[in-house]
Amino acid sequence: MARGGQFARAHNGRSSKESAAALLKSMLGCRERSKRYCYGPHYCRAATLFNGQADKLERQGVQVDWDWVFMTFPLEGEQNVVVLVTNKHVVEEATEVTAVCHLADGDAPSGQFVPCTVLINADSVVPHPDPGTDLCALLFGPILHQAHDTGRPLFFCGLGPDLIPADDDWENFDAIEDVTMIGCPRGISDEVNNLPIVRRGITASALSKKYNGKDEFMVDMACFPGSSGSPIFLYDRNGYYDRKNDTYRMGSSRLKLVGVLYSGPLVTNDGRVVLEQIPRVIVNSMMHLGNALRATAVRDIELEIKRRLKL
Repeated sequence: MARGGQFARAHNGRSSKESAAALLKSMLGCRERSKRYCYGPHYCRAATLFNGQADKLERQGVQVDWDWVFMTFPLEGEQNVVVLVTNKHVVEEATEVTAVCHLADGDAPSGQFVPCTVLINADSVVPHPDPGTDLCALLFGPILHQAHDTGRPLFFCGLGPDLIPADDDWENFDAIEDVTMIGCPRGISDEVNNLPIVRRGITASALSKKYNGKDEFMVDMACFPGSSGSPIFLYDRNGYYDRKNDTYRMGSSRLKLVGVLYSGPLVTNDGRVVLEQIPRVIVNSMMHLGNALRATAVRDIELEIKRRLKL
């Protein structure tokens, strides 16, 4: 991997030290699709028509909606690595990924969009070092450089690792916290303005505890296929209880990237459609719950990138 080609200055990117409200309002103005050669039925809208048999069929050139979060990892001096963080299963069978991004007008989005394609290969994808952790990063720095050099810089909001809770933060979270998730469930988005959908819910398992002994937690929120890779935030806009200092911080805002959605439980119901041959129909119902990886796994990817760059 060529070191110089894999990181970018934060052109028209916003600092993660901005206010919580400004960050949440400005981030993630993109639609995402990945082109695969073979799909499982869970993440391909067209494949769901085959009643669970899509994993046995090949679909070439089909587009699938998914979600991700821009992250900016600081390096030496003013250099940064800019990546798209998502799930491994999203890009596992993909040949390329296209993100429709906003062009920049100074420090703001211009209202014009441009498709940006990342070819999926060993140089562009940095998987989490633990094979069992469904998380990876796509290097986006070369595309930012190319856009800037051609006079068409992209607007993006690269979140910094300082938004990830520290160890003592996890210990002091309440058993039930309000959470916000940003993404494109089932590919639904504001296509005219090129903006994602925002959903709110609560934690279904305590953030202070490792769910089933893993670096995960559950959320009580509408989670659907196509939401994989959606970032989950703990976002308090008008005050919150600071358990660490036993103080209620009235009027203060708090923004923490606590997790990345990767799956959700399904309830399978058997139904019958009365036709001539009476086929068996399987109906999968979502349980309004989602499984999320703790955002601390993103730090492992940051370390892996720095290891590749020999930093």
